[in-house]
Amino acid sequence: VAKGMQVLAATLLLAVATAQGEEEEAGRQLQFSAEDLTKNSAMLVNNYMHVEYTFSLDRKNMHRKGTGELWLTFKDGIPRMRLKGAARSPRFGDGEITIVVDSHTKVMYVLFKLGELHEAQCVQYPFPRTEDSANAARMQRLRWRKEQVMKWQTVQAHITNAAPKKLQVNWTKSNTLEFQFGQNKEVAGVDLLKGSSVVKTIRIQGVAEQGDEIPETAANIFKPPSDYCTPASDVVNPAARVELVPPHRKSSALNDLLLILGDDSPSGWPRLFVLLSAMTVPGDVAVMIEDPEPPHPENWGGVAFDYTSEVVSRGVRHTSSGSIWLNL
Repeated sequence: VAKGMQVLAATLLLAVATAQGEEEEAGRQLQFSAEDLTKNSAMLVNNYMHVEYTFSLDRKNMHRKGTGELWLTFKDGIPRMRLKGAARSPRFGDGEITIVVDSHTKVMYVLFKLGELHEAQCVQYPFPRTEDSANAARMQRLRWRKEQVMKWQTVQAHITNAAPKKLQVNWTKSNTLEFQFGQNKEVAGVDLLKGSSVVKTIRIQGVAEQGDEIPETAANIFKPPSDYCTPASDVVNPAARVELVPPHRKSSALNDLLLILGDDSPSGWPRLFVLLSAMTVPGDVAVMIEDPEPPHPENWGGVAFDYTSEVVSRGVRHTSSGSIWLNL
């Protein structure tokens, strides 16, 4: 990581009521069929959904917990998504990030709000180019992943015995996604497992808001998060920036999702696969924050400020206030 930069774990979205102890283990033992998933998941049968979530990530040298929200629409066959999350950096304080992804214009908008630094900035990023050599190789991996999901869906649809398999999907050569269900068969979250170890948990909080149409209250949700979003190529001194491919990694969940949504190949990407890809994003967004540039008073033409002063001498308190103007 370059000097003066620090990763802020951006807390991105997707709900899961955090079950603890025996409740967590009991939820893991629930087994349903793929038909249950399709019928009971608002995320698969509606054009619009909004969920709140918590997540926990536990990778080597990377431990994160967070909360967030996810809005997703497939209206008119065009996937659009909004993710909002919060994070805290020991160095920079509280931070908030809002991401809007539009597969129609192939643009991602990112609004950074850094409370401690009193900074806010909206940056517009183009989708990564699928033609680039590194991304072309990644697309081959994503197509393999899509095939695994489709095979899983086909196999599960033909299971008729009394003991259906757990809903586990091959996600990489060594990782699987495992659906978690509530007592009413609704999808309560997703776990990412490496072997038998849980790498990431995502749990939905409360009840998902969903329907065929985008509600009036969310009419502007999928629009740019600010009226002033600057193309990334025009930003001279960014307060922060998104790293689609973090150091020492081949890709990220967000980069994979943008590659999928930006691909115009005839084979397309099924809604189930787009949904699963979106669900893996929480906790996997790296934001690089610049150290703020120190002030340069020597370049100022003038300074004006108000002040209050308090002095205590021999038990006597003296206070004063006023204004100062300096012509430099």
